Amino acid sequence: MNIGAIDSHAHLSQADFDPDRDEVISRAKKKGVKAILSIGTSPEEFTSEIALAAKYPGFIYSGLGYHPHIAKDVDDSSYENLKSLILNNKDILAVGEIGLDFYYKHSDPECQEGVFREQLSLAAGVSLPVIIHCRQAYPLLIDILKTVHINPAKVLIHCFSGDTDQAKGLLSWGASLSFAGPVTYPSAEKLRDAVRFTPMDRLLVETDSPYLSPQTFRGKRNEPAYVLHTYERIAQIKGVHTDELKEKVCINFSLMFGIVME
Repeated sequence: MNIGAIDSHAHLSQADFDPDRDEVISRAKKKGVKAILSIGTSPEEFTSEIALAAKYPGFIYSGLGYHPHIAKDVDDSSYENLKSLILNNKDILAVGEIGLDFYYKHSDPECQEGVFREQLSLAAGVSLPVIIHCRQAYPLLIDILKTVHINPAKVLIHCFSGDTDQAKGLLSWGASLSFAGPVTYPSAEKLRDAVRFTPMDRLLVETDSPYLSPQTFRGKRNEPAYVLHTYERIAQIKGVHTDELKEKVCINFSLMFGIVME
């Protein structure tokens, strides 16, 4: 039996896919990917992501949000624009990715926090789940989540990159964690420990393509078809069959984003 896989986070509107976007999507389907949540992180990407979801109904869905890198460019009209897009497009399943990135600091940390809090409030107001980006900011992230009025069951930490203690803090609060290609890297034992700690009902799988290709394709552009390699490694870590993991992730995805997956 061939159980379909879900890529819970990709960036199909990015320029890396301009030469062969339709072929990339076709390859994903042929490899058994049954749905992709494709993420727009700036106003320029929002329009493209909405168009992609319309072109591939029931296969590509959208998540839209202002990435922490561009927090400095966000103002009150930005929130109104995002809210309007959400209210007028049924294929937008989440606000995100939003969050904190204290590694690059393309925007001031205080600015990032303010924009993050505003978008958490927006998500709560429109009753959508939240997809969170976090890099070198897990202690502050957990502190913020404990102070906002948002349903923990509707919070997904995408491309989790922390250790078991950080996973424990987020999971005990009620969030879910999504893992990407780095779990396949030989040196990523701490990340694999976090996978072992994460309950099956709080775990999703993603590519974050075009970034973070799994080890087999490391150094090359990532794409949704490669998510199967990450499923296989996570299944091995969890001691389950890959099909069992796929089925569980499908259930988790459906519950998180409120859609029925066939």
